[in-house]
Amino acid sequence: MLLASLLNDAFMGKGFQKINEMVQERKMYPPQKINKQLLNQLDKLLKKELDKNEFSNVSLLLKCIRLYCKNDPQEGVNLFLQQGLIPKMVTWFERTREFLSLIEPKESEFLVNLVEDFFHTALVISKSNSEGRKQLLDSFLPYLGHLATERNVNLALRQEAIRTLNVLLDNVPQEEKKKFPVSEEMCLLLKEFAKIILDVGDYDIQASLLEAIFRVMLTKRRDDLVVNWFEDQHIAKAFKEIRCKDFETDSRKFLNELNERLGDKRR
Repeated sequence: MLLASLLNDAFMGKGFQKINEMVQERKMYPPQKINKQLLNQLDKLLKKELDKNEFSNVSLLLKCIRLYCKNDPQEGVNLFLQQGLIPKMVTWFERTREFLSLIEPKESEFLVNLVEDFFHTALVISKSNSEGRKQLLDSFLPYLGHLATERNVNLALRQEAIRTLNVLLDNVPQEEKKKFPVSEEMCLLLKEFAKIILDVGDYDIQASLLEAIFRVMLTKRRDDLVVNWFEDQHIAKAFKEIRCKDFETDSRKFLNELNERLGDKRR
């Protein structure tokens, strides 16, 4: 329980140096166990450091969560999940997103690193625990999508957000996919994805957004919604010609055709 003790010391104002040393040299220590009070302690400490704009300390706390997930991916992570890890993580992430609109990313390397640490933490949870993956798909996925569509956020972070979203969606069972079309939030998000494809001005993000649309929506539902996504019926028709089995080739043809059709409106 050494790490839990160090986290308590940090909350009491004794600093983060020993936690940093332990996380960096984790092979020297036995696996750290999770107790019932730990997540609440992490929650309080993380919020306290966010309030002080101490982004590097928040990143360190996310690394602690990843360390716990890797050490005890089933029983320990399940305990975290029962205590509300994913809802808390959404709250932390949304608070961090607020800083992106207040602080220029180029002025805060630690803030950019923190956002990327959220992406990394989500992937570690998803890989280590099936229930964690399910909760991330239900709760955290839309927040990644919204970040990818925010025009005041730099393109690199938006690209990483949509890449993380696509990794979380990889190999999602068909039964899980059936939930997405009935979610108004997801339908609105995909409509925003289509809008961003038209004006983002970056081919890689266009391709990633298109991939996300195909991962989220089943074929029949996509064909029903495409007329609402693209006003240009020629583009809508070209979209319907993308086949999942030839996605890479067909999506490239579609984006080339779409960008050419935008003409002078291309960014």
